[in-house]
Amino acid sequence: MEYNDYKEALFYAASIFNERLGAEFSEDNLVLRCFQTENQQEVFEQFCKQYFPDRLEDRYTEDGYFDFHASAFVGTGDGADGILLRTDIARHPAELKHILLHELAHIFCTRNEIGGDNFFERYCMDDTISREEDGTINAGYAVWRELIAELIAFELDDNCDVVPLRRKKDLLSYYEGELLTGNGKMGVSMILCEAMTSAEGEASMTWDAAKSKFTRFKPFDDPLYRDLLELVFTHVREYFIVIDRDFIYEIAPDEMIQMTPPEERFKSLSLGPNIRKFLQTGEMDIEDFRKQILTMELPSEAMRFDLLKQLADIKPSAPQPEKQKKVGRNDPCPCGSGKKYKRCCGK
Repeated sequence: MEYNDYKEALFYAASIFNERLGAEFSEDNLVLRCFQTENQQEVFEQFCKQYFPDRLEDRYTEDGYFDFHASAFVGTGDGADGILLRTDIARHPAELKHILLHELAHIFCTRNEIGGDNFFERYCMDDTISREEDGTINAGYAVWRELIAELIAFELDDNCDVVPLRRKKDLLSYYEGELLTGNGKMGVSMILCEAMTSAEGEASMTWDAAKSKFTRFKPFDDPLYRDLLELVFTHVREYFIVIDRDFIYEIAPDEMIQMTPPEERFKSLSLGPNIRKFLQTGEMDIEDFRKQILTMELPSEAMRFDLLKQLADIKPSAPQPEKQKKVGRNDPCPCGSGKKYKRCCGK
């Protein structure tokens, strides 16, 4: 296939989005770049320099960064969005269409999930005081963004068949095994997706109607998976792609945290850049925050001491206004007239 063939496939997928979900993808706001293994870094750099300069901060020189079929890029403000597509893999046109629908779903969700703001930039960039909490938010969002993108791609792709869970047993078992690898978040996303897109999931409009159908199959007989599926199932039915921080925090599966050794989970706490900025600008009161650290529950007093030390190192960007000394009636007037206050501005 030539570049124009891939471009035609992209905008065919975009037209499905526009018609079914009211999106406004067009050649004016959506760009495509194709790459192969031998030029992946060069194409990435050129693509980012032209459209997405902030993505040049990605760790794209590390091994494994380009282990994807395609990747979605979301522009800033009204800037163009884009897709970086690997083209040195032979694909059936139906497979290519689904990949493009999935990446367009990433863009669509990022643009619409919290009222046009970017959830990742707002909540996944160290805005908590705890590395554990920050890890939970990032894990939850990683699960959600892959899950919702695949759910949308499935619903928009006429080539996808709805099959019962009994025919997905091997697939569910495979994804469950992924939890023991470094690909655990993807495994959770796909387990939830296979349930949501099953015949049982598609036919049920409420959790009460779906629960008994799901719990007959592994892993949904396990309360952890069942509760997680219930949370996602009810949220999608009620809110579709709209999310908030509390929901994302809730859907981070417990075993993702448990798989991390305790010494890594609780090794240190740090004040993220957003908190530091708010403290420096005065949007958060340093003294109130110090009292919060003194009273919060922490794994050790050493961590409390470390947080207090970090807080002490933060200097306000502008000095706090000093309390003005009260002027006595017989004191010189602060206006500089040379008269007593009571015979000048204090009249």
